[in-house]
Amino acid sequence: MKGSFSLLELVIVIFIVLIFLTIGIVKFNDSLTYSQKIEIKSQIALIKNSIQNLKTKKILKDDTSLLALDNAPIDTEGQMLFDKVLQTPLISTSKNKKELGRWIKTLQNRYEVYFDTESFISFEYKNYAFRCISQTSLCKEFE
Repeated sequence: MKGSFSLLELVIVIFIVLIFLTIGIVKFNDSLTYSQKIEIKSQIALIKNSIQNLKTKKILKDDTSLLALDNAPIDTEGQMLFDKVLQTPLISTSKNKKELGRWIKTLQNRYEVYFDTESFISFEYKNYAFRCISQTSLCKEFE
């Protein structure tokens, strides 16, 4: 039978297909991580710009009172974060769940966001400034 494939040929083809699938899955995971980081960077920029806009409005009105960015409880899932500065608040997650790209309120004026399963970046709001308080290399990467 000249029209059929040998077992060795089938094994080689399956092996090559598995190699391509493995490479594709790794690239797909890298692109998800990259897109997650881009989303977090844009959220940080949006929060900072909104704080500056609100600061400008308050200075023009001679009112400098903005002690907190939201009234959400600490480390509670499903809360509206940054609702005092953003038109569309971000929904929180909790330390137990650690959803990627979702913010966690850790203290009254401190926030964290996970960009992979174990790594997060921390921010602190103080005197109209939303500052990164993580390692310098992480801060530079996300700002």
